[in-house]
Amino acid sequence: MKIIVTCSTRFVRAADGTFWSPSHTFGYNFWTRYLDVFEEVRLVSRIKDVKRYPENMVRMDGPGVVPEPLPYYEGAVDYMKVAGKINRRMGRIINSNDVVLLRLPDLVSNHAWLRCRNRRPVFVELVGDPYDGLSRKSQPIAGGLIVRNLYKWLTQLQCRDVDGVAYVTQEALQIRYPTRSGALSVHYSSIALDDEWLAATPRSSLRKNLVTVGSLEHMYKAVDILLQAFAKFTERLSNGVSLTVVGGGRHEKAMRSLARKLGVAGKVRFTGHVHNKNDLREILDSADLFVLPSRQEGVPRAMIEAMARALPCIGSTIGGIPELLPAEDMVPPEDATTLADRILEVLKNPVRMQNMSGRNLKKAAEYTGNVLAKRRGAFYTHAMEETKKWQRARKDYGVTF
Repeated sequence: MKIIVTCSTRFVRAADGTFWSPSHTFGYNFWTRYLDVFEEVRLVSRIKDVKRYPENMVRMDGPGVVPEPLPYYEGAVDYMKVAGKINRRMGRIINSNDVVLLRLPDLVSNHAWLRCRNRRPVFVELVGDPYDGLSRKSQPIAGGLIVRNLYKWLTQLQCRDVDGVAYVTQEALQIRYPTRSGALSVHYSSIALDDEWLAATPRSSLRKNLVTVGSLEHMYKAVDILLQAFAKFTERLSNGVSLTVVGGGRHEKAMRSLARKLGVAGKVRFTGHVHNKNDLREILDSADLFVLPSRQEGVPRAMIEAMARALPCIGSTIGGIPELLPAEDMVPPEDATTLADRILEVLKNPVRMQNMSGRNLKKAAEYTGNVLAKRRGAFYTHAMEETKKWQRARKDYGVTF
């Protein structure tokens, strides 16, 4: 049996017909998780055609993973131009006996949900919070608070409407986006680390090199807040300290400008996109403290990867981060002053950093092995069995989709 998966990830199609992802996270290996249960993944997403062979990207298609391209757009104006085409294309894609799974939040997945509603089983993997993701600082949009609340309400409606929801958090997203009575509700992270990610031992030698990892396409990761905090506490340190910002996107130029404005450009290194996992591990291994003051999160892969390298971590009290870190290692979002104080507090306490390192390495180990795969497999199997029941009912009553 096949599964249709809709997602917000944007891919590109090269002239030779191959498909590529700008992030190593969403390369081919990520999508093969569905092949543990299904014979094929039909991956529905926006796809941009490019003439030149893409550099610094990872292949995302391959045996069993078949892209289903939707018209490409960026922003609300572009979306309105192609919304009708997306709707028609989505109708053709989901007009089948395949399992339908929506990775939310995602605007194009709304088309699939509306096409399927009250007609067939639908399942959701909720991987983030649209209300936090559409905050004024994360992703400024026309309509601001109205759009945020509308998207929040729509996601709540979808989670109450579908036949099963898999959350990436243990509690956080479930509170804001509950399922209806009788629907399956499970939790598992989208993250499954290879054993090679786990450091052999906690760290014992720590200096003052900071690192953060996240796309700068949107301001979800609050790099601006981190730069402001960095400028505040570097004035209070006699020894040298550095910050490495891993990730690229349309806001990178603005963040470089902000670093210059704050007078810390000489201490901040912007790497742009890092697609090779070995290169990313080297960057993490050369750092001493990972900082992620996010405005929106599910469960952050970047933080778990940093924890797996035994890095002490500081994060915000957003989304699933409280499921990874204790209260003393977190700060409120949008609070550069408190973040600066917390970073300085940690850097001045090597014993505390060593304790954080050991605790984080132990926590990251929970995201390896077969535990998450078993939870995912059970959810996918349930989705398949419920879809088969629907197929049999259609056949018995002569119903067409």
